[in-house]
Amino acid sequence: MISALTSQHELFHVSDWRDSYYTPKAQEAETWIESQEEGVTLSNLVPSAVLTAKESDFHDKLIEKTDEAQAAYNPDKETRAYGDGKDEYQALADSIVP
Repeated sequence: MISALTSQHELFHVSDWRDSYYTPKAQEAETWIESQEEGVTLSNLVPSAVLTAKESDFHDKLIEKTDEAQAAYNPDKETRAYGDGKDEYQALADSIVP
């Protein structure tokens, strides 16, 4: 039972982080990246070169959004995870006899 509760707890962290925090912020970064425009000049007629030149900006935006997700995720992450299995944890605690 302890192993199952530990797995449930840790898997909650994974899905909570992915679904509620990281994915929405990664989508914000993606939207921002997709909205970027670059004027075409004789010096940047090769699309791959333009993308390569913008790669650092794209990376920085993803890191920024990941940091925002982490800042929002960290407070109460354990409370959320323990809350996910609260009844099972309480049943386990109640079953322990000194």
